[in-house]
Amino acid sequence: SKTIELNGTTIAKAIEAEGLKVGSRDKGVYMEVSVDESDAQKGYFYVKGSKSEKESLVIDSKAQSIRIISPNPVSGGTSNIEGTSEVVISSKSGGIKVSGKTRIRSSSITTISNSGIFSNTAGQRIYSAVTGDASMASIIGLGYGNVDNEDKWDDNFVAGVFGTAENFGSAAAFGGYFHKLYAKGLYLRVRRIHETTTLDREDCYVSCYNDAKIIVYLPRSPYEGQVIYIRRMTFKAVAIDGNGKELLRSDKNKSDIYTLWMAVYDGNYWNLNMMS
Repeated sequence: SKTIELNGTTIAKAIEAEGLKVGSRDKGVYMEVSVDESDAQKGYFYVKGSKSEKESLVIDSKAQSIRIISPNPVSGGTSNIEGTSEVVISSKSGGIKVSGKTRIRSSSITTISNSGIFSNTAGQRIYSAVTGDASMASIIGLGYGNVDNEDKWDDNFVAGVFGTAENFGSAAAFGGYFHKLYAKGLYLRVRRIHETTTLDREDCYVSCYNDAKIIVYLPRSPYEGQVIYIRRMTFKAVAIDGNGKELLRSDKNKSDIYTLWMAVYDGNYWNLNMMS
C-alpha cells in the first residue's frame, strides 16, 4: 500500500495492484478495475461494473470504448424488443452502435457515426399507442416547430425530414431515394414567371404570366425521369425550347390560354405532352 499525505498529514492509503475487484452483498454486484503494468505507463485502464451478465458497464481506455449491456426497454410503446441490448461508443467505429435481438430480427442494429445513420429494423411507433395506430418505422421525424415567413424570404418552412445531396463524381445526386413512395398529400415547387426563363433541376410546376411572347428553356442538364409541368396563364404566346436536347412534342406548336404541358426527360429526349 501507499500512504497519501498532505502537508505531513496522512489523508488516505492506496492499494497498489494490477487488478482490483470489489463485490457487494447484493447477489453478484461488483466493480472490477485492472491496469496492466505496461499499459499503465501509457495511461490505459479497464473498468467494469456489473450486476449480472445482462447488465454491465465497461470502460476500456486502451480500446477507447464504452460498452453498456442492459435489459432492453420497451421501444416506442411496443414489446418488439426482447433479450438484451448492447450500446458501444467506440473510436474505431467513430460513433455509436446499438445492437440486440428483436421479435422482428435476430440481429437489430442501429449505428450513428460521422459517415451517416443506419438502422435495419422498423420497431419505433410512429404515433402514440393510445391512437391505436400500430405503424412503425426505422427513422421518424416529427417536425414540430414555430417558424414565420419573412419579407425577404417567404420560402421558410418546417419539415420532419430534410434532404439534399451533391455528388463530386459523375453519378446523379438526390436528396432522397425511395423504392416505394407513399405520400399523404403531394406538394410541388411552383415558380411564376413573366419573361423568358431558363428552368433548372429544381423546377416542378411553372406558371407563365407573361405580357408578351416568351421562351421557356428546359434544363440543360436534366436527370433521366425529370418531370416539369408548364402552364400558360395569359393570351400571350409561350414557346418551349429543349435547351440543347431534342424536343418531341404532341401539340404541333399550337396552344391557347390555360394550356398545360408536361415535359418528361427520358434520357435521350424531352417528351412534351399537351395535357389540356
